[in-house]
Amino acid sequence: MHRGASIITHIYYGFDLKNMFLRLDPSGSLQDLNVAELSFYINFLTPKGMDIELRVMPQQRRVSATLFRDEKGERKEISPLHSVAANEIIELAVPFDLIGIKANEEIHLFITVEREGSEVEKWPARGFIQMTAPTDDFEAMMWQV
Repeated sequence: MHRGASIITHIYYGFDLKNMFLRLDPSGSLQDLNVAELSFYINFLTPKGMDIELRVMPQQRRVSATLFRDEKGERKEISPLHSVAANEIIELAVPFDLIGIKANEEIHLFITVEREGSEVEKWPARGFIQMTAPTDDFEAMMWQV
């Protein structure tokens, strides 16, 4: 089956000791007024039952990111995320403590894009993105001189 033109072209991710970082590169301009019809979701498999909803509002020159948790089948808003930006790309920092992740715990996630409530894209197409929250000695283990 052929996959049509993508809304997201690239996804980059990483972390420091306190945050997970995500970068979404769109195929088109985030200043296009039709972008307001889109919702970007960071869907967590681990930690279970959490998602982040990102909305870009080009007319207001605003972007929002909100963390939600599934509680007894109901989606409950937990917290807005303040380290988010969208101009040519979308960038987001998610504090590990906000999503309940401790050092050396795994994170599994996938990203979906919805247009007016209907899913139009999923990344990765199969499976999920996996990373492990770093321990305090992470940098010492990764760097050698």
